[in-house]
Amino acid sequence: MTTTCILLCGGDNSRWGGYRNAPRKHLVDVEEEILLHRTLRMIEARACDRTVVVVNRDDVGLYASALSVPHEFHGIVPASPRHTEAYKFLSSRELWNPAGRTIVLMGDVWFSEEAMTTIFESPSGDWTAFGRAGASRFTGRPYGELFAQRFTASQEHEEKLADLDAQYRAGTCRRAASGWAHYHLMIGVDPNVHAVGPRFVEIDDFTDDFDCPSDYDAWVFRRAFQGIEERQGLFHRSWAPLPAGATEVMTGGL
Repeated sequence: MTTTCILLCGGDNSRWGGYRNAPRKHLVDVEEEILLHRTLRMIEARACDRTVVVVNRDDVGLYASALSVPHEFHGIVPASPRHTEAYKFLSSRELWNPAGRTIVLMGDVWFSEEAMTTIFESPSGDWTAFGRAGASRFTGRPYGELFAQRFTASQEHEEKLADLDAQYRAGTCRRAASGWAHYHLMIGVDPNVHAVGPRFVEIDDFTDDFDCPSDYDAWVFRRAFQGIEERQGLFHRSWAPLPAGATEVMTGGL
């Protein structure tokens, strides 16, 4: 089975504001390496047949010049008022692998080696979300995050995204976190609540995303003081999919 990896690096970056001289948050230096470059390097060390970086079409040159080696880019029309929150994922649909598996990675996430191995190798089904169900111990964000999706069921994936797009347009889905809303539809749960159940694999280590500069600063601070312990395994909880049929409904956040 072939594997296609897609890194989502679109968005307007309005909250980043060029912090630390990085024009886009995916291009910030983290531990002396550009975040996006690190993720691409980790993918190349694994079994992936095609890797594509999805960016706003006007940013293709910016991203290409920031990386030391050539990569495949896919330029998209930037999100506009005519798009819903589902566009973040629908914008990459022509890249999904129709005959194999697709791995979609959030471009603003710092992935640990253990997390990346979990995403590529954990024995889960035809559609799986990978993330952190609860608050971050490192950035202080009080809500969960989705870091990646892996699927072979591209038809179901697209159908639920189309459903989500329709719900946004009808006003029946009011949740800004489209990744979670999509996941909820995939497991048959109201997209407006925060529920974790089947088709989800928990990643609980230093893997985290940088939505804004304060996330980055908090993560770097905690990494400096706890990095040694994390590398020794004291701050890692290995992947743990919930049993089929189990659903944990969480309050607050998102």
